[in-house]
Amino acid sequence: MALRGRRRKSQRRMNWLNFCHATLIGIMVVGLFLSGSSHAAAHEAAGAWFLLSMEPDMMQAQLSPLDAWLQELGFAYDETLGRVRNPFDFPRGEADPSLDECFVGLNGNSNSSLIVGAAGSGKTAQLLHLAKDFRPNSTLFYRSAVALHAVLDDIFYVPIVRECLAKNEVVHVILDVDDAEVVDPFLIAELLDKIYTSSIQYIRFYMALPEKYLRIAKPYQPSQIHWETAQLVELLRLRLVWASKGKLRSLTKICEDIDIAQFYTGEDFVDPDFTLSWIAQKPRRLVELGQHLFHVHLQNADTGLRLQTSDWASLSMFVSSALQPHTLNHVISSSEKFPASNVCDPSQIPVSDFDITEYQALYMAWRAFEIFDEQIAGFTELSVSPQLKIDWEDKRNDVARRFEEILKYHPKAYEYIRRFSADEKTSCLIELLRYLCHRS
Repeated sequence: MALRGRRRKSQRRMNWLNFCHATLIGIMVVGLFLSGSSHAAAHEAAGAWFLLSMEPDMMQAQLSPLDAWLQELGFAYDETLGRVRNPFDFPRGEADPSLDECFVGLNGNSNSSLIVGAAGSGKTAQLLHLAKDFRPNSTLFYRSAVALHAVLDDIFYVPIVRECLAKNEVVHVILDVDDAEVVDPFLIAELLDKIYTSSIQYIRFYMALPEKYLRIAKPYQPSQIHWETAQLVELLRLRLVWASKGKLRSLTKICEDIDIAQFYTGEDFVDPDFTLSWIAQKPRRLVELGQHLFHVHLQNADTGLRLQTSDWASLSMFVSSALQPHTLNHVISSSEKFPASNVCDPSQIPVSDFDITEYQALYMAWRAFEIFDEQIAGFTELSVSPQLKIDWEDKRNDVARRFEEILKYHPKAYEYIRRFSADEKTSCLIELLRYLCHRS
């Protein structure tokens, strides 16, 4: 009731201001007609007067319930966005207008041009921050690894690249692989090998890869994204400052006398900023949980202006339900779907003189196969399609064939492998390759 009362007062105040503005514009219209000004100018002013005089609360009516509530809390109206700024808006970095003002740098490994992280961890934001000083006419941006792979060998013929090279200027190529893109791991391995093992003068590559390709990327020392709770708290503070234009720096300012400790154990959980950041673990999740918190509050018309304990209770239930294990689907490992043969013991094969790291292409092919093997491990017995099994067998056979060709130069090991039948030999080659890679 108190919230609705404040909104009525605010609306009456806005109506009075609009009436005053309309009266002034009306006087200007009459003056324009009497002074002999152009009909166009007079009609334009008359149109503005008509809108304000006939609909004095038009501007207020344009605000959604969420925007009106956010404005009362102290968040600022943004003319560019056409709505009130929301600290929990824009979950994706490529569309976030607050990216520069709310950027939180993360300490990574030596290769800052190659970023690997989980979905929602802020890979795009980190990548775009690296590229913010690049000139648009010297930068190529790709969202698909397949697209970049298709043009990589002929990249010197791309118009932007040709123009920059003619001026001896550096070209920046940015690849931000979408988490949802289905890419053959072999293609990622080949792409990384071409970019980081060959010397391409005047072209700088910056890449962000999903976490599932970490094993392939590890030889190139990628910067792995990991968020500490304190860093997420800082990100939340910056977003609140941006959305309120400096008025708000903590969720505490928009919360009633709440008791969060009843939902979480620990003295740090009395702080709403820490609590939300600790639950989220990642930037996108932080935004999504904040959106849920605001939505729940607005659904209850009897609550006051600020966030209540009941809103945090609803958030706690929402998070708990999302963490419940899915008992309907029995997830089994790929070894259960595709049984491996135990016909040979890799430790008994004479390969002491074999160093897998000398064969980079084979090693990367094996890494790519391992990732594919892990990806299908999440499928249930019923959800594994025949085509998926065929793809798995094709990749497995391809790796085994490559390994066998190399093994011919190690006679003792090759003679041991040749004793088996075709199917058994493939299984033995895979087991031996796994043993050698793990030994290295």
